[in-house]
Amino acid sequence: MRVLILGGTSDARKVVKALDQRGLLDRITLTYSVAGLVRVPELACEVISGGFSQHGGLLHYLQEHSFDLVLDITHPFALQMSTTAVDACAEKGIPCWRFHRPVWQAKEGDNWRLFDDWSALLAATEAYQSLFLTAGQIGQELIDQLAQQTLKTGQRQVLRTAAPPQVDLPASMKWLKAIGPFNQADEKNILESYKIDLLISK
Repeated sequence: MRVLILGGTSDARKVVKALDQRGLLDRITLTYSVAGLVRVPELACEVISGGFSQHGGLLHYLQEHSFDLVLDITHPFALQMSTTAVDACAEKGIPCWRFHRPVWQAKEGDNWRLFDDWSALLAATEAYQSLFLTAGQIGQELIDQLAQQTLKTGQRQVLRTAAPPQVDLPASMKWLKAIGPFNQADEKNILESYKIDLLISK
């Protein structure tokens, strides 16, 4: 049996390690795929990095290697990859199983606001003095809008990503390079050190 795991998350790595600990990697041929923007994990199976464009696309890769099952354990916001996986598996006629990470549960005292697009979100941030952005890679247009907001309001902004930003950041924006998972003490230290009064996340 040949299995392809679409990974890049701690959940995906835990699945591979659990299969290895149970001795199941002796009975299946497992391939782990990671985008490769940050780091390539060391796992007890074949690991491919850099996406499927280099292999002619996911559908071609599935056909070429005759996979029997695809496990989608990508990030919850990796919608394009998940959609591509569903479509490719449907065309190939093989199962595609998706691991859904539990959603955040609001607790008493929380102050969450949900937005469907960046323009509405940005309009709501002008009253805040120090933003902490942990929403992954952000496009240049949005970065430029944030820079203009800083010029207008004096707002401070801190951007944290696992890989270097793929855009030009303004001098006013602080960039932090970090790879999760994160612990509570370090997160609290960031919030206090930069006097964060608004967290923006996915």
